[in-house]
Amino acid sequence: MFQIFKPTIEPLCAYCIKIPWTTQKISEAASELWHQHSVLGWNLGEWSRIQQSQCPLCKLVKRVAHEIYRAGDQVNPHYPDKTISVAWLVLPPPIQRTVFSVKGLSSLASETPTICFVTKCAATTFADDAYFLNPIIPEKLDISRVTSWISRCTTTHSGDCVPVVNKDFREAFRGLLVIRFIDVFKNCLVETQEVPKYVSLSYMWGTVPNFRLTTSNRSQLFVAGSLEKVHNIPRTIKDAIALVRQLQVRYLWVDALCLLQNDSDDLERGVNAMDLVYEQSWLTIVAACGHNANAGLPGIHPNSRIETTTAVEVKKGVFLGVYSNLELLMRNSIYRSRGWTYQEELLCRRALYFVDNKVFYRCPSAEYSESCLDHPQPQKPERNDLSPRKNEIQDHGGRYCSLVMDYSKRALSNDRDTLRAMSGITQRFSSLLRYDFLEGLPSHILDVCLAFEACQGNSLQRRVGFPSYTWAGWRGALRIRYPYGSVITAVIQHNCWIVWYKRSPSGKISPVRDPENQHWTHLTSGRSFDPPVPLGIDTSRTAPTGLSFSPRPLSYHLLQFWTIAIFCKISKYEDFTGNCTLVLKDGTKMGPISLDSFEESVFFDSNEPYEFILLSRERRGIGSIPNGIVEDSFPPGPVWKEILLG
Repeated sequence: MFQIFKPTIEPLCAYCIKIPWTTQKISEAASELWHQHSVLGWNLGEWSRIQQSQCPLCKLVKRVAHEIYRAGDQVNPHYPDKTISVAWLVLPPPIQRTVFSVKGLSSLASETPTICFVTKCAATTFADDAYFLNPIIPEKLDISRVTSWISRCTTTHSGDCVPVVNKDFREAFRGLLVIRFIDVFKNCLVETQEVPKYVSLSYMWGTVPNFRLTTSNRSQLFVAGSLEKVHNIPRTIKDAIALVRQLQVRYLWVDALCLLQNDSDDLERGVNAMDLVYEQSWLTIVAACGHNANAGLPGIHPNSRIETTTAVEVKKGVFLGVYSNLELLMRNSIYRSRGWTYQEELLCRRALYFVDNKVFYRCPSAEYSESCLDHPQPQKPERNDLSPRKNEIQDHGGRYCSLVMDYSKRALSNDRDTLRAMSGITQRFSSLLRYDFLEGLPSHILDVCLAFEACQGNSLQRRVGFPSYTWAGWRGALRIRYPYGSVITAVIQHNCWIVWYKRSPSGKISPVRDPENQHWTHLTSGRSFDPPVPLGIDTSRTAPTGLSFSPRPLSYHLLQFWTIAIFCKISKYEDFTGNCTLVLKDGTKMGPISLDSFEESVFFDSNEPYEFILLSRERRGIGSIPNGIVEDSFPPGPVWKEILLG
């Protein structure tokens, strides 16, 4: 006869035993402190003590530290002497539940793991907001729960969550001749000029072999059952087909199988409509587990994940567990490090996330997790999304500059995809705000967007195939010095004077800003260059000339313009940052400058004067100088000259 072994509960330590282990007593104590504008908390002693403790709650605190480390954050460096505490508080939306928050482990104030009470009921919606963590995550995903999330979203949320039905094809999918889908019931491809209900997949290709649609296999793949005969379809795509079938939706859109991968025209049309493909989809599956297309969707098939117990009995009848929210798990996922997935996640309306062997649902109005009971009145999550509504992105480019900064931290397998992987975002801004882009830069705020620099602690390396004046021409995390709010208008009207022209690869010269576009005339300078000190040179010429040059064949536009140029030396730059200062002809050091790609070139090793303009013939760095030093240039400056910038 066998006897089931029940583990012995270790006693709580002298610190943790002081916590009243009923939510009623905790809430009463918290209410008294709330009136005093204080937060209820308990000191757990030094981290070195917690590390050695066998107390059940101390072990959960150590698990929180592990989750922080696993998410890519630095655990507080001041331990082992750092004092750790737990506070009883309500998490902000979308969680909006009462938890134990561990203080002292991380420098981040939010999006850290929390310790929660485990629910005692079998319902999917909680009544007591303290008991919301499910005791187990089952081996198989509960599809009925997923459909309830989607149904609740469809019937109770605003139009931001659900795509507009009965759209004209040309309006729904700008520039596409047809759109292709996987028919998950017929196991083949179809193409149509209608706008059906469909699911889209956002995933990582990685380095695994990925079966793709080409002009040679196209006709065969439109035959019913043809996909069953293909043996090298990645697991993530196979699992997505199975999931869409379980959701009772017929069509699935996957880039590898719905765009002709060896037809440049078809690819170009598809990439340019990427924002609409994800926006119009009924649901987007975000496959953020693993690091390639064979990671699959854990929980879709039996044995694709193991049942996980979240509950730890800290005292007889009292169960707690550690909960990590969606943003914490996504922050250090490989998915969030890849370039192509950036716009896919931003542009979709609602998504089902598979990350860290867990499943979450997120839309503009709510967020749900299979790890928790559902909140009866969910709050809007703080999403870094790109709403299709114009009023949320009409900030003269500041939002776009912020997106570029985030995107620059991501990696691409092919540098040639740098602008293509952002094309859905640029199309969104261009169509809603009615301005053009030049090599990834908004034309109406070109002056400001040229002022980008490496983020602190990083350096920029040149990316071939793109001009140096755009962020796309550089590899590495960067930021744009954007003056937010109404300041941008004053900056351009009063501090900018360059009249910008662009020269196409064929040599055609035209204004960067469309003179027929009257929507952004308030962001046009309209002033000529006003020298800060008398220079004795004519600075009135701004019209482009037929400036001749013999460059190698280029695939991008050059900037052509007139501006002031001076000549200065540079001090010895710092080996790890590329920071240095300008040196005038009298030896005075003036004006900080940060050099780009200094590790890869001997360009900056010379002791001769360099030419400096607001930019340079080819951008080599960024800096600032006081107005009055222009006349202190080395010869032959200062000069007013025409520049071709590539």
